[in-house]
Amino acid sequence: MKAFQSHIPRFQAYYAMKLNHHSLITSRVVENGMGLDVASKRELSMAIKSGASKIVYFSPGKSDDDLIYAVKHADIVRIHIDSFNELRRLGKITNKMKKHVEVGIRTHTLSHGLWSKYGIPIKGLKKFWKEADIYPLPFYKIKWHSFSPIA
Repeated sequence: MKAFQSHIPRFQAYYAMKLNHHSLITSRVVENGMGLDVASKRELSMAIKSGASKIVYFSPGKSDDDLIYAVKHADIVRIHIDSFNELRRLGKITNKMKKHVEVGIRTHTLSHGLWSKYGIPIKGLKKFWKEADIYPLPFYKIKWHSFSPIA
């Protein structure tokens, strides 16, 4: 990681807890300066217990309870949004809790009108940004799935 950071100062690597969430592994990952990538409230809880100070929460279908738990730890958690519905629910939760959480958006390039659990269609981003202005959510990243062998 230090080699990357010497060339790319803002570089940050994240370890996906779904690979192996054993506490000895996650604590070593955290000790070495990596963040943790979580996909459930359970993984988020384990990441917090491991002492992680940088956590990204990627998961389609987060419940309100999952979002509330993540917002309670907004100082160390970034949430990636996959839908308009999740934007609205997270916006209402952060307004009610009077907390800010950094947010990323997952998009996709799937065409032919097919639904995908992997984010907002690229063609829908203009509408998404307009609706996002209603909520005090600081956006920091856009991630996409290309659904193609050529990325």
